[in-house]
Amino acid sequence: MNRHMPTAISLILGMALVFIASCSTTSPYLDVSDQEKRIEILSKWLESERIKSHIAGMSIVIVQNNRVLLKQGFGWSNVEEKIPVTPKTLFPMGCLTKTFTATLIAKLVDEGKLDWDDPVAKYIPGFNLTIKSDHENDTVTIRDLLTHRVGIGLTSNKGWNNMTSLEEVLTALSEEKPAARFRTSYLDNIALDMAAGVSAGKASNLSWADSLKTFLLGPLEMRNSQDLVLLKKKKLRQFTSYDWIEKEEKFKSIPWKNAFVDNNPAAGLVSNAEDMGKWLKFLLNQGKFNRQQVVSAEQLQETWTPQIDLPWQWAVDLKFSKGILGGDAAEYYGMGWVIGEKKGQKVIATRGRYSKFRSRMVLLPDTNVGFVVMGNSPGHNSDLYSKLIDNIFEAVLGSRSHDPNATHDPQPHIPLHQTR
Repeated sequence: MNRHMPTAISLILGMALVFIASCSTTSPYLDVSDQEKRIEILSKWLESERIKSHIAGMSIVIVQNNRVLLKQGFGWSNVEEKIPVTPKTLFPMGCLTKTFTATLIAKLVDEGKLDWDDPVAKYIPGFNLTIKSDHENDTVTIRDLLTHRVGIGLTSNKGWNNMTSLEEVLTALSEEKPAARFRTSYLDNIALDMAAGVSAGKASNLSWADSLKTFLLGPLEMRNSQDLVLLKKKKLRQFTSYDWIEKEEKFKSIPWKNAFVDNNPAAGLVSNAEDMGKWLKFLLNQGKFNRQQVVSAEQLQETWTPQIDLPWQWAVDLKFSKGILGGDAAEYYGMGWVIGEKKGQKVIATRGRYSKFRSRMVLLPDTNVGFVVMGNSPGHNSDLYSKLIDNIFEAVLGSRSHDPNATHDPQPHIPLHQTR
């Protein structure tokens, strides 16, 4: 049994790109010049480590230069019925959904239907959030919601997990008292992303889910991606998450939990490796898909522009040993994305979780590489997901991922977006 490393939550994107800071010269990839052979090594390693880590099933897609390098399923989507994971197996994306909502809004900005700095009340009449500000004319904007800099964290005891409608969430959010001054701190609160998604729906005269399908999922041919509530109603047998029971040495299926709310712009998307490969191509191609400019590069870049510092405490609260990108590098939050830089390479990343499902997405736009990993188990006493990131980028980039002459990480020079 593999008994090293901490809890399952360390499968986060959080260790994304620790490879640049600490790659070992004994890596099995660095002396292999052929990328295809390195990817074969990676595939075998993934299956071996999945078994050691007690992850029931996982799926991965890796893209570089508009080409899929690996798209593969491992293990079981349903352990009891021996239904295998394939690239078509669906997984809840959790908070990866936030990146879709932010990109949807980028598209609506292109269409002239709203603006990043529009007041939220323009689209949700009567919706007002209490803020701490010295400027009496300050008002919460779409940008403020997506960057989590309103000053309101998800800390209340109002029974968030029992709410079943967006209306309930927005009412509870409007009753919250701020814990920090306006536009000074990042406070994680998925209810803010929900409000942003509702605003997007109002601006397009559609629901969030229908707007997402019309403006993004349709043009990107992501035919398998849909709202989580639809799959819950279908009760798919393959759609099961698992925990490893050490004493019994077996997997235990986990019952469905409330998705927070239905039609959820913060965590309600379901997708698979087939569709997420298209999503990665679209992002790495600066908003283009099949030669069509679906979202302008300018507005897509706006979602990747640092808006607020990510505090160390955020990492501590989520049980990361260090910052979300690893090491001592500064980190920022854009709109749905964590942004950083190490040894001159920009990193754009995010993570998601739903019940025992886990998902991670990481982009290296400078080398045009991206990957998405999805699993139906958190892993037992394993650091697989952090090691996974090291291995993926070494397998894709080979010796370019390792700089033996580097002795330290320079602080990134990424300007923060300024409002006011």
